[in-house]
Amino acid sequence: MSNEIAVIDKTKIVEFLDITGAGNNLTENEKKQFVEVAAGCNLNPFKREIYCVAYGKDEKRKLSIITGYEVYIKRALRSGQLNGWKTDIIGTRKDGTLKAVVTIHRKDWEMPFVHEAYWLEYKQDNSFWQNKPVTMIKKVAIAQAFRLCFPDELEGMPYTSDELSDEMTGLKDVTPEMKDISPEAAESFGTSEEQIQELENSRISEEPKSDKKKLMRECAALRNDMLAYAEEHGQCFTEETFSFLNDIDLRALKKPQPLVWMQEQFKRLENRVKEASGKQGQTEGVQIGQPGLGIF
Repeated sequence: MSNEIAVIDKTKIVEFLDITGAGNNLTENEKKQFVEVAAGCNLNPFKREIYCVAYGKDEKRKLSIITGYEVYIKRALRSGQLNGWKTDIIGTRKDGTLKAVVTIHRKDWEMPFVHEAYWLEYKQDNSFWQNKPVTMIKKVAIAQAFRLCFPDELEGMPYTSDELSDEMTGLKDVTPEMKDISPEAAESFGTSEEQIQELENSRISEEPKSDKKKLMRECAALRNDMLAYAEEHGQCFTEETFSFLNDIDLRALKKPQPLVWMQEQFKRLENRVKEASGKQGQTEGVQIGQPGLGIF
């Protein structure tokens, strides 16, 4: 696996805001802020490594710039110092003791790094935290642990949505509506024809039907479950797997039966873990990116 990261040019980030319409609801200062953070952290908005949400009105208006926790994991992998990690769940929601404990091993550290995050301190009043408390607190703990364990690699990196309040992440999302994107414009950013089609298909109409909204939420929730599962068994998957899962909900929405297709992909993840476990029993261990494991 290459440790090199393609440099994201500021001009290309501006082009992203223009050709996708993501910058239509941003002020000039907010556009500049987004471009500076994306370029400074070398995050590709086309790959959904970074996005922004504007919230509040008038003098209280603010901008949240958000990344995905899988970005932290990829940067840690590229450092060459990640030597394995795991997440344990301790306690219960009923008595308020639920917490996630992340243990990370670095090749250049003698002792493992251990970080805890308590459900009571981060829970939000929304369906994700109510229905999937374990998954959500794991995501918070993983993000925090990797930032603390890899401070140089993740310095200045935006926070993940799971660590922020509902107001900061969902009051007004300025990124979902997208204009048509020409192959020529996207090619200059290094975006494939398939990615162009995905971006076009991901556009949200002004008055989406309630059943479409529900389907999109269900697909997004299942994507989060798949990412959490892949992270839990991170030693079985390549970096390409996480990139694939990052926008799997958009891919699913193009299928005749999106949820059925995503459940089939989830089954492939589980089968890959079983296969990797079998290989581990025969060798010294299955390394991330080991030839033969592929996307799944």
